[in-house]
Amino acid sequence: MVFQKMRRSIKPMMWVILIAFAASIPLMYARSALQKGGEESLAEVNGEPISYLSFAQSFQSAYERYYQFLGGEISPEMEKYLRFQVLSELVTSELLWQEAKKADIQVSEEEIVTQIKSIMENFPSREAFMRVLEMRKISYPEFKRDIVRQLSVNELVQRIKDSVGITEEEVKSYWMMENEKIEVEYILIKPQNYQKEVKVTQEDMEKYYKTHTEEFRVPEKVKVNYIRLAAQDFQDEVKISPSTIRDYYQNHLAEYQIPERRRASHILIELASDATKEEKEEAREEIEKIQSKLRGGADFATLARQYSQDSVSAEKGGDLGFFSYQEMVPSFSEAVFTLKEAGEVTQIIESPFGYHLAKLTGIKLAYLKTFEEVGDEIEVILAREKTDALVQEEVRRVKNELEQGKISFQEYGKVHPQRVGTSSFFAIDENIEEIGWAPEINQIAFSLKQGDIGPVIETFQGYYILGLEERRPSYIPNFAEAQEKVEEVLITQKAQELAQQKAKFVKLEGETGVSFSSLAEEQKLEYEHLKYFNRKGWIEEIYGEDREKFIDLAFSLPVGKIGEPLLLTDGYYLINLQGRNLPWEEFPEQKEKFKQDLLSQKRDIFLQAWLAKIREKAKIVDNSSLFFPP
Repeated sequence: MVFQKMRRSIKPMMWVILIAFAASIPLMYARSALQKGGEESLAEVNGEPISYLSFAQSFQSAYERYYQFLGGEISPEMEKYLRFQVLSELVTSELLWQEAKKADIQVSEEEIVTQIKSIMENFPSREAFMRVLEMRKISYPEFKRDIVRQLSVNELVQRIKDSVGITEEEVKSYWMMENEKIEVEYILIKPQNYQKEVKVTQEDMEKYYKTHTEEFRVPEKVKVNYIRLAAQDFQDEVKISPSTIRDYYQNHLAEYQIPERRRASHILIELASDATKEEKEEAREEIEKIQSKLRGGADFATLARQYSQDSVSAEKGGDLGFFSYQEMVPSFSEAVFTLKEAGEVTQIIESPFGYHLAKLTGIKLAYLKTFEEVGDEIEVILAREKTDALVQEEVRRVKNELEQGKISFQEYGKVHPQRVGTSSFFAIDENIEEIGWAPEINQIAFSLKQGDIGPVIETFQGYYILGLEERRPSYIPNFAEAQEKVEEVLITQKAQELAQQKAKFVKLEGETGVSFSSLAEEQKLEYEHLKYFNRKGWIEEIYGEDREKFIDLAFSLPVGKIGEPLLLTDGYYLINLQGRNLPWEEFPEQKEKFKQDLLSQKRDIFLQAWLAKIREKAKIVDNSSLFFPP
């Protein structure tokens, strides 16, 4: 599992978040510093600018990782989300730095030197480290300033977290919530099974209708004409020549360059993000002992199985398989990719997950995919691009001609009948029979006036252009029109009442000592027996809020007690608690672990609340709309 977390493509913006929360990641990998100068600011945080350049650097990294993770498909919606996420993290980073300065946190030269030495240990030499800085266009003074900022922010975060404590009772309660198990049986009484017994008279329906007329109000509905333009409408018009495909390949060689991949094994000594100084020292000592064993000739795979705390890879002798530079957190990749040949072992690596030692076991050199390998793929890309261009061109043309009155929906439909339709009437929150579930279409449809041509709507099905055909205002139907629905409501209500009565009867019978299983069989009701499970345990066919209510009631009952009938989605549940297991004898041994888990959770929650509070008070100016389309 640790290996999966290490793969950076899974966690966008990880490198920015770790600026604030992990002392082990240098800011050289996340240039979120606010570079002043003549650049326009994308945003301002209490007067301090976030430049477009600093944003672009972070956004490019996030985009590349998502591009790899999603197999080269990034929708406009995803790109918009990434922009928001990256900018949000840069704002948070700047707020933390400002708060650290307010707190007058001082970083000693010794701390700076220690941190720099720790980073340099991941490289074979100082010269190799300086080459990496040069490659990333970072001067040594800039790097050192980033280290100061990082250490200051980490100290601030640690102080905030250290202000949170927990009581003995909180630890006990948390342990109990996680370890308590119960055994229950339940009977389910479904109202739908009693609907046939319900008799509703004309008088009942008329009386209910008169006192609940608003309940049967028919909402406002609209009918629209629409034109749908999709890529498949133009596929037959697109032909891509072999020379065009080859030209594309030659002009995009970088896209078909497969990066070097390396195979490594590792040994991990885990370290929590909020670990104390003493815990860090203990973990460091442990990894150094393992390092000494390796230098003494011990087998890496054997030591990994014996000591590594990455349980998944430890079983395989620490093997992580092949990975590219971008797939791992920076400190790990820097160390592994500077090794010269298989068999070499890194120095101690510090990462967000703890301390590692890694052994290089294989290298797949970078190579360029041949034209023969990618020709078909390129043809698909070019065909899609050309098809998309044709769709966009037709969308613009049709919309303009509709707005200018040069054509109507009906006239366009005579030429392209498969692209034009008229919907049935629908409410703003209803599925559109001819189109399907498309809330954005509902919203636009209800905003239109007679004669309006709506904006272009992009959906998974294609592009839609709408025109209002007819609008029906909301109204209260007369009894004759509403009668069927009135009857349905009354039958449902009365069936539920019958089911509730049955549940109360069965509860009374159960309390006399009759077994639940016998009662269920006698009354032809559904019965289930759930053997010991905890609060997170799986309960078949009970989900979401229903499950939470079931769990809350079941765990609140005394042993041998039948709960009051509980109405959930499927009907009334009668729960009988048969047993409870709470192994208090295990608490002393597990207490410290649960204490640390709970403390970590409380600290994280407190930190997030604190961050939200300072963000709310901050003066944040967002100029992103000047740089990006809405």
